[in-house]
Amino acid sequence: MEKRLMPIPEYLRRLFSRMKQRCYNQDNPDYKYYGGRGIKVCFDHAVEFIIYVIDDLKVDPRGLTIDRIDNDGNYEPGNIRFVTQAENNKNRHKIKIKPKLTDKQIQAYKLCSGEFEGLPTVDAAVRMKITPQAVNRLLKRAEEKCPELFPLLTGQEVNVKALLVAGWANTDIANKLQVGLSRVSQIIGSIYEKSGTTCVRPIQIIRYETWMDSQIRRKF
Repeated sequence: MEKRLMPIPEYLRRLFSRMKQRCYNQDNPDYKYYGGRGIKVCFDHAVEFIIYVIDDLKVDPRGLTIDRIDNDGNYEPGNIRFVTQAENNKNRHKIKIKPKLTDKQIQAYKLCSGEFEGLPTVDAAVRMKITPQAVNRLLKRAEEKCPELFPLLTGQEVNVKALLVAGWANTDIANKLQVGLSRVSQIIGSIYEKSGTTCVRPIQIIRYETWMDSQIRRKF
C-alpha cells in the first residue's frame, strides 16, 4: 500500500511498533542510538500514541518522520513532532559535538557522512587540502569521541534507511529511488554490515491454500 494512501491510524500503529523496536530490542540496528542511550517510549499503548498525534498534534504524519524536540529526551507528549527527512537529519546532528570534536574533525565528518555531503575520503581530502590518511585519522578520533554519529553511511544508504524506518517495502523503495530491487537489497545489506547486525526484518509467512497444489505440480 502506498504510504500516502495508508490510513493515518495504521501508519501510526506501524510507527509505534518501530519506535518500540529501536528503544527496547537490542538486536535492532538502531538500538544503540535510542535504547542504548536511555531513550524510552512513554506511551503505554499504540492507541494512546495514535490519539495523541491525531487529537493533540493535529498533523498528517504520512510522508514525514517523527522527531524528538530534545534529542536526549524520550518519545513522550510535548517532545515529539513530525518533520521532513531533511529537517530530521539536521536536528539529529544538533548533538552537542562542538565541545567534543575539533573543527577539523567536524569538517571531515560532514564531508564524508551521507547525512551531509557524503564524499569519498579522497574527495574530502582534496577539499580539506590534506591526505586521505589524515581524513581517516580525523574520522577515527571523531568516532572515539562521538560513537553515536557512526557508522558513516553514503547518501543513498541514508535515504534507504529512512524509508525502511518509515516502513516502506523494498519494492516501494526501488520505485521511489528509481533503482533495481537487487540494488536496494545490496544497500540494505551494506547498512546492516556497517551497523554490525544481521537483518531482522520479518519474513512473510504464506498461508497454505488448496489451489497451491496445482501450482506445485506444474513445477515438477
